[in-house]
Amino acid sequence: MKKVTTFFAFICMVSFLSPFYNANAGTHTISVGNNYFNPSALSVEAGDTIVFIYTEGNHTTTCSPTVNPNTSHPVGAADWNAPINSTHTSFTYIASVTGIYHYACNLTPGMSGTIDAGTGNPLPVELDNFVATTIKNEVILDWATIHEINNDRFEIQRAELNSGQNFLELVTSGNYEVIGYQLSQGNSNNTQVYRFNDKDLDAGRYSYRLKQIDHNGNFTYFLLNSEIIVEIPKKLTVKQNYPNPFNPFTSISYEIPSDGLVKVTVYDNLGKEVTSLVNEFMSAGYHRADFNAAGLSSGLYFYKVSLTSSKQNFEKVMKMMLVK
Repeated sequence: MKKVTTFFAFICMVSFLSPFYNANAGTHTISVGNNYFNPSALSVEAGDTIVFIYTEGNHTTTCSPTVNPNTSHPVGAADWNAPINSTHTSFTYIASVTGIYHYACNLTPGMSGTIDAGTGNPLPVELDNFVATTIKNEVILDWATIHEINNDRFEIQRAELNSGQNFLELVTSGNYEVIGYQLSQGNSNNTQVYRFNDKDLDAGRYSYRLKQIDHNGNFTYFLLNSEIIVEIPKKLTVKQNYPNPFNPFTSISYEIPSDGLVKVTVYDNLGKEVTSLVNEFMSAGYHRADFNAAGLSSGLYFYKVSLTSSKQNFEKVMKMMLVK
């Protein structure tokens, strides 16, 4: 993951992977036994699923030039290096990129196979780029198309990686949720540019993909080729409430670098407590407290955010203006 410093914030940019799979994707199986892959030569369409099935023996199927220089795959495709034995009886891989995949068994010299992922029919939408920019707990997705045929919309989907889960496991599990939509240009031979902002994320690891849907309901997925990491804040930060001035609703956002007891309290201009918005143990990360001042009169108010933890004690007081 590449980090670039811009606009006084840490920004993470990740590029796209060409078509992940399409609506008509198929599933193919390869049996793995002593001294053989069956079939050893397989023709599929880009986006099809390949399942390696254990038959006998103890093997490792590999398509990773860094692990085995005799193996190779198209640029943009993911490596794999998976055990196939009585404990790990199957391994699933999606041939996401058009081209030839040369794989081998690292435990049996000379045991190899080939997957030819063909082009199939031309895709209705051709992506020129798909990138993600991360600023604190906001992810900005940008993508552009070279041409579009009968395109209706893009569905933006997100998945969160569990602790210990690797990126390939998430991709093959398909555990994504819809977080938004972008209507498309329909038909175009010119470059079209799109953007989607995913805000207020918790600290964690995420994966994104686009579901391109045409007017007939057919669809194709485009996958961001690496995970996105939203890091835990490095220091406690309290932001100015927004909106400000406000009437009667406003929000107070704050970032805490460690687990601890958090209190968010509102006072009037005489220092009298008006209400307690938060008084609980909270985990490190990005948080927000909403304030409804419907029963209060116009004027100047103060809010205090305090953190008490094993690592540090901190508090900060800021002003806000209620105007009715």
